[in-house]
Amino acid sequence: MMRLKIKVYVYIYVFLSLILIQACVGVQMPNNNAYSSSYKYNFASLYNPSLSEIHPEIRIFAKSENQALVLYKIQTNEIKNLTNSITDESTKLTIKYTLRDTEKFEVVDSGTVVNIINFNEISENFSSYFTVKTPNQENHKIIISIYGEKANSGKRMLEDIELNQNNELWYLPKIIKNDTEEILYSNFVNSNNSYKISSNIKDSLIKVDYYKMQEHVHLPPYYITPTQNISSKPDSSFIYKINDSIKFNAKGVYFFRKEKQSSGGLCLLNIDNDFPEIKTIEAMLEPLKLLTSSKEYKEIKNSENLKFSIDNFWLSKSQSQKFAKEQIRVFYNRIVLANIYFSEEKEGWKTDKGMIYIMFGPPTVINISRNQEEWFYGEDPDVAGIFFLFDKIETQNYNKSWVLKRDSNYQTIWAQALQTWRQGRIFTISN
Repeated sequence: MMRLKIKVYVYIYVFLSLILIQACVGVQMPNNNAYSSSYKYNFASLYNPSLSEIHPEIRIFAKSENQALVLYKIQTNEIKNLTNSITDESTKLTIKYTLRDTEKFEVVDSGTVVNIINFNEISENFSSYFTVKTPNQENHKIIISIYGEKANSGKRMLEDIELNQNNELWYLPKIIKNDTEEILYSNFVNSNNSYKISSNIKDSLIKVDYYKMQEHVHLPPYYITPTQNISSKPDSSFIYKINDSIKFNAKGVYFFRKEKQSSGGLCLLNIDNDFPEIKTIEAMLEPLKLLTSSKEYKEIKNSENLKFSIDNFWLSKSQSQKFAKEQIRVFYNRIVLANIYFSEEKEGWKTDKGMIYIMFGPPTVINISRNQEEWFYGEDPDVAGIFFLFDKIETQNYNKSWVLKRDSNYQTIWAQALQTWRQGRIFTISN
């Protein structure tokens, strides 16, 4: 049996024209009472890194009830890709933002920030921030466009600014490296580093609820059943003083909240030292639940040689080692991207969005409303394709979980996708 040498580093999504299967299916249109009118802008680039030359990281921090800081970080090498010549020693980086209310999507404010960047004066990353005023303490969405001097370059992003004191915008996590504090742009922590949480809330002492990670139960989109969420009772709790150093020694989920607050707040995940990347055989195991039966999964998990069993799973489905490597690369790239884009109080690949993203890839069209996202797959969703609708809900613990509107009609397309993956091919939808 051939053994696969697997090394997975993942931040760049690669479109594969080799071994793709075409499928033509009817559009799953929602019931008129099931969704709110969406803003008719295509936000597909949000979850498709191949559509942009830069991949900024954004964090929004509430300065007050009507003002927020928008912090951003971009890799220097990516900024150089936006210049007209790779020999340029400096460049202009422009940021345009539009603040819109969430109800009618009307413009509340807009602005432009211009950064003159000298490459000799910055290191691996360029980071900065700008301030946005949010009148009337209402909820807003901010569209941020970042681009350089080269034509058709840049990235457009969409973020929520909800300044009620029930969410993570009121907390600013930082990682401590060599006695230096750096803003943490993700909500991922590990046991190797120390951290600090800043906040503009009045209370200096806040409660931290800790939950152990739960075993993931995979439910296909045609299962009409509630999504699995964290238990409301924490495994332990402790008090944290704002701006103190803290370590997260135990793997699991940490919620930072006001003492009398039972949901919302800042959620930090300690999965392992590599998360959201997949760099170990152990990390490659559980995502196979998306493709295997319970019996198959248990046999792989309980095998004496885990690497051999995972290798054998992929090789047995593909026509060759080459095709198996392509499948592995695409599958685990999608796992990592799902972790980056969709992690909530659990890893992103375990969420409803993550499940659809991994099996079908990035959507062709994404329409967004206040508390919903519509995902369309297919070259022309008005003619043929597949439709998924996600609702943003508040769970007992978390205030921004995205839940799929499940439907028994998805059984056919899911079976097609699963069969394609298990036959050694990569599933996609096109006309």
